[in-house]
Amino acid sequence: MILDQLRNATLYEPVHPGLEPAFAFLRRADLPKLEDGRVDLDGQRLYAIVARTTGRGRDQSPLETHDRFIDVQYVVEGADHMGWRHRSVTLQSRGYDREKDLELYDTHTTSYVEVKQGHFAVFFPHDAHAPLAGQGTVHKVVVKVRVEW
Repeated sequence: MILDQLRNATLYEPVHPGLEPAFAFLRRADLPKLEDGRVDLDGQRLYAIVARTTGRGRDQSPLETHDRFIDVQYVVEGADHMGWRHRSVTLQSRGYDREKDLELYDTHTTSYVEVKQGHFAVFFPHDAHAPLAGQGTVHKVVVKVRVEW
């Protein structure tokens, strides 16, 4: 997991070739004005999901992982509380949905971070994460970066 401010994103671009275009998208001046929904950026390799939503709280935010995509979760406005736990820890899986590239878990975590406006969190396939674990309204963009670039 990486947690930082968008202004420092160039430090992390060498980690994966898809991070540079992901962060370039997040730097768009019109990002706050984009409508909710999916934005296709580079075929099946890179896309974004824009959402204005409300936190579900810790009890209603299960840990999740993705095998084929890296999540870059950026907070445009508000704050998002996100849980984290390394995937190597024994987790009680609800099963993997290949079509959605989503595995949910019944196991919870006690490690949470607050991702504030202008900050991002990057979750790799080994990072089980629980987004929207806080309360209140958040405007965020999740850029999905294909692992196999």
